[in-house]
Amino acid sequence: MKWANKGNEFARYRHALDGRTNIYLYGAGILGLEVAEILERCAAWLPWNASFVDNDPEKLAAGRVASLPVIAHAALARVDRRKSFVVVCGRESNMVWMIEALDVMGFEFGKNVFTHDFFALKLLPLYFFRHHNMVYFSSLSTLPTTRCNLNCRGCLNFNPYLRTHATYDIAAMRDSLDALFGVVDLIFRFQITGGEPFLYPGLGDLANLIGENYAERIVKFEVVTNGTVLPTDEMCATFKNNKVRVILDDYRNSLEGHDGRYREILERLLDRGVSVQENRVDAWFDLAPETTDHSACRPEQLETRFDRCGCPYASLENKRISSCNYAWYACKAGLVEYIPGEYFDLTGVTDESRAELVEFRMGFSEKGYVEFCKRCAGYRRINHGVIDVAVQMPRKRNEHGGEEGKPPR
Repeated sequence: MKWANKGNEFARYRHALDGRTNIYLYGAGILGLEVAEILERCAAWLPWNASFVDNDPEKLAAGRVASLPVIAHAALARVDRRKSFVVVCGRESNMVWMIEALDVMGFEFGKNVFTHDFFALKLLPLYFFRHHNMVYFSSLSTLPTTRCNLNCRGCLNFNPYLRTHATYDIAAMRDSLDALFGVVDLIFRFQITGGEPFLYPGLGDLANLIGENYAERIVKFEVVTNGTVLPTDEMCATFKNNKVRVILDDYRNSLEGHDGRYREILERLLDRGVSVQENRVDAWFDLAPETTDHSACRPEQLETRFDRCGCPYASLENKRISSCNYAWYACKAGLVEYIPGEYFDLTGVTDESRAELVEFRMGFSEKGYVEFCKRCAGYRRINHGVIDVAVQMPRKRNEHGGEEGKPPR
């Protein structure tokens, strides 16, 4: 979205949640559970009584899903629509009929009905800012190294395109984190990613730095690993002490002979008391930078594409926040050039510009799109192209005699 009234872009939604006491999560599936977790973990700041709406007989018979009560769709007809709002937690393919069903009951999309991503990425930050004077981010990641022991086709960090790796020392990471939490009050999900973060020699120090200084600003602190590197006992102890959840990617279907190592990693983490979330997907969505060409699109077309894409992720690096993390990685890989307006400099934030930071994280910028939009097939909302997971590619030789994506000896 292109800034037209910087600092006041969402004026018409600022009062959208005023006077509301009840929130209904329409759909008690994966998306609904994600929103429910946000509500539960941020309950100290949020005033709403929450319930699920779902017609599944088993869920209705149980009476609750997770910690929330469940009501049938028909029961929505009896709620006070002036004091209630509905968050639609369905897949894109189901969204239209769910909203139409609510419309029949007298609910109005954009007034007291919102999609789950609009609620989480737009309305919640606005609520925190307006009612608590807090800068709230739904998520943010930081990447201490691009080093990785894998070389995956379709890597969303574009590691196969890297000429050499970048690794940041702990002092640089501290400077960026200090700048971030000097202006951001709360982040729901903060992740250390890569590259492969288990290869970062300062990972333990980084986890301690975050846990000791910023734990109260982070609801969920996670490290994402590709599930091929065995953590040391010391690293496990650091994760446990700092309440780090490890997101363990499961590539066993693609990496031949990897089952034993994956189990060893999982068992070590669990035996040492580390919280683990196993992550297996059937396919990756493909950003396809080599076969995508939107360079002929007019700026307004690229703005529309950026808005429809709605990539929810951003990264922290060098005291700056990216508009789109995939665009940021593409810049690092040399696929596109750095454009100043595509990141937000945290060192220049003032009391007056905090609203601009909130809007930037919502997707606003000077251009309304990023340069990488011209070469990107888009996030999964608009991109249904998929590829097999973690298919390994041979590393190419670079001009220095080393392998591309690996530092020369």
